[in-house]
Amino acid sequence: MRVFIDWTFTKTALDLFQWIKLAQIQADLFKAKSTSQSYFEKKLGKKIPRLDKILVGFLLVLMVVFLIVGPLLLFSTLSNSFGTANPISQATFKVSLNVSGTPYQLLQLSSFYRRVDALSDRQYEDVLEMQ
Repeated sequence: MRVFIDWTFTKTALDLFQWIKLAQIQADLFKAKSTSQSYFEKKLGKKIPRLDKILVGFLLVLMVVFLIVGPLLLFSTLSNSFGTANPISQATFKVSLNVSGTPYQLLQLSSFYRRVDALSDRQYEDVLEMQ
């Protein structure tokens, strides 16, 4: 609101959008000056203490490693207790049409899965022939 009022009553060659951009630049400069206050108070050329560098550096490296390795460990099957195999044993697909409360079955497909190592030689050959 202040920006619109200032633009309305100030003699300027800027249009409204340029004036808004100027106000945003002023706000960004003020924010940068406020956050840099600690740098102005520090003596020019003063070294950062070694302990501060080690602690901050160690924590940042630890955080980056955790961000990279964390999801891998979280979703890996080695550390995942609920990551047990859950094979599909059967699937059914049904298409039906309901007209005036009367269901009409249009299509039904069913299949089942058998472990290949649990099949006999004859059953395995039958499965290959079906394909």
